[in-house]
Amino acid sequence: GAAQVRFEAERAITSALAAASAASGGGAPLLVLTHSQPTPILAPPGPGQQDAAGALRGLLDHLAAQGYEIAEWAASVDAQRPSFSEARAAKRPIVWIMLPGAASTSDGASRMGKLARAVEGLLRDGESLLVNVGPSLLPRVGEPDPLVAPFEPLGLSIDSGRPLTETVSTPAGPRSASLFRVLDANREHPVGGAVGGLAVALLWPSPMTITGGPEMDWATLLTIETRDNIWGESQWPTLVQAGAMGAAATFDERVDARGGPWTVAAAGERFVEGVSTPQRVVVVGSNGWFFDAVALSSTVVDGRRNLANPGNLELVDASLLWLSGREDLVASGADTGGRIGPIEPGALRLLWWLCILGPATATLLLGAALRMLRG
Repeated sequence: GAAQVRFEAERAITSALAAASAASGGGAPLLVLTHSQPTPILAPPGPGQQDAAGALRGLLDHLAAQGYEIAEWAASVDAQRPSFSEARAAKRPIVWIMLPGAASTSDGASRMGKLARAVEGLLRDGESLLVNVGPSLLPRVGEPDPLVAPFEPLGLSIDSGRPLTETVSTPAGPRSASLFRVLDANREHPVGGAVGGLAVALLWPSPMTITGGPEMDWATLLTIETRDNIWGESQWPTLVQAGAMGAAATFDERVDARGGPWTVAAAGERFVEGVSTPQRVVVVGSNGWFFDAVALSSTVVDGRRNLANPGNLELVDASLLWLSGREDLVASGADTGGRIGPIEPGALRLLWWLCILGPATATLLLGAALRMLRG
């Protein structure tokens, strides 16, 4: 379709412009993958070892093609944050990307706690972050989620203990679904405007509420509409254990949450004392939305490859451009009609006649001129 063609063209052109801008602007922006894994994920795998970054390999190649330099910080292994002094001396933008992790074991919970302290320190020091929030088991036992706690004083409340679920009708009866394709974007924000009209797939999205306050100026990016069959489900682990969502959840007003529209992604900005550039933060309430299996999932129709969730990759690109202070490179949304306006009918007819008659007329005139010159 026309929207898909515009999207692919904008993505290719934006990638080229971003790479050229990085090359001519004093250095490429630096992306730091911040995670809780016990081992590095960017190191090449040894013989017989699994590629730790395999789930992100396509995305990393996509980002490298745009001129980004990619580094990592295993915050659960090394509590000392890398300084990247050379990049800072060159005034290169630095964006920290928090990768999701699991806290289902005591060791995993310990590593997630270290990652939470790393995020808290980055927020305190005015760094720019792309944060991905997955559902948490801790609120079920009355414990706060350490990964979302640092955002409370900044005016953003994230309900990671009650991710959204939807009851859908199937031939086998009602079933619960946890995958949402969000189309409602805030087009007033550069990031929201880039994904307007494109499907963004989010698994188990955690809803968030902008509570406001003087700390940070927040804007909604993505919302899920209000419907009776959508709510925040506190017993989500039970549904996961039921096997591929083969069961249907029942709303419990004592522990579940109704409401809406549900904000599932937000962007914040503020100035921190001692930092010359504004701190920017993008929070997405899902923990695997940019993995290759989701962001690069595609189908082939009539010999053409079409992304199943084109908004995911666009959300990555637009977020990183905005976080690195290069929002002038963010492409417009697929449903905006493009940046070049339609040609007026009269001008279009003139161009049509010129294309049809122009070459033939020029050929005749050239032949007549040559005949006259040769006598």
